[in-house]
Amino acid sequence: MTVIVTGATSFIGRAVVKALLEEGCRVVAVSRPASAGAGKLQELFEDLKKQATAIFEELGLDFPTAVRIFLKRTILQNGIPFSMTLPKQEYKATRAVRAMELLSQEAEKNGTSEMSLEEINAEIQAARLEQAGHNT
Repeated sequence: MTVIVTGATSFIGRAVVKALLEEGCRVVAVSRPASAGAGKLQELFEDLKKQATAIFEELGLDFPTAVRIFLKRTILQNGIPFSMTLPKQEYKATRAVRAMELLSQEAEKNGTSEMSLEEINAEIQAARLEQAGHNT
């Protein structure tokens, strides 16, 4: 399953990306270039690469060779070269996708599903200013 995660470098976004990757999902992580958490996402991918490299080395392969093997098998089989099935029991990725679907439905009910990033940021800023006014 491929999942697009927006805000992938935020605190929650990083957790969602990590959970989806651990469950074997293909993740397309999207964030603003100036995001402070961009390095954290890179760290996550580096950690996965380090874990995979350790396994490949035990098999007598270096990382580039293992990736080449995967890509060649993908082309030969015209698809992912291993079985990809979902377990019958509920797992984290299913819950994450369900939660995102519910959030999307709520956004539609509230009339906020079509907001642009600029509008969302303006709403956040207004809420922060309002909260700061109540706290002083």
